Amino acid sequence: MTVDDEDEVLQLIRLILESEGYDVVTASSGKECLELLERYKPDLILLDIMMPGMDGWETLRRIRKDERFKDVPVAVLTAVPLTTETLQREEIEGLVDYIVKPFTRESLLKKVEELLRSINETRAKKEKIREALGVAAAEEYERLVKAYNLHKSLINTLKRLHSSSPSFKYVIASEERLVKIYEARVQELERCAFEEAKASKVACPGG
Repeated sequence: MTVDDEDEVLQLIRLILESEGYDVVTASSGKECLELLERYKPDLILLDIMMPGMDGWETLRRIRKDERFKDVPVAVLTAVPLTTETLQREEIEGLVDYIVKPFTRESLLKKVEELLRSINETRAKKEKIREALGVAAAEEYERLVKAYNLHKSLINTLKRLHSSSPSFKYVIASEERLVKIYEARVQELERCAFEEAKASKVACPGG
């Protein structure tokens, strides 16, 4: 699903994605997005921020508050630059990515493909961790992988947009430290799950 108040942008994204075999639902407002979620559960939502009435942040808040939709992956696709103020928004942790316009056909397709592949891989690994370590560990794993991927992408965006700004060096360094923390815990959970699964096979060779 792509959500944008500019019809030209909606149709461009739709044409690009449908040309590669994706099924695309479009919404021209946050309100319409929420209404469509009553009928569809998209694999990914591309959400604009600057929209009249209900903006993207409010739309995201409402999506995350609804138990039915809280797990639907949402990526911002916006012309709003990524700033320190944006990074401090509580809502940003509810995203899988923050994509800054303008985009090319190639960059959009690459980003959507990467996001969907990452989402599917995370869900598959989450299930294995659930089987090996339980529900709590699986939920923690999914949350940490999402945070790791999001903040890694934010770092790349910050470097691209603000590489020449000395004031952003601290922000980037802080993000990099956060990513390392997430990465270490993700790897620990994956290792524990692997070891638990291996031990189970040794204990129950006929299982």
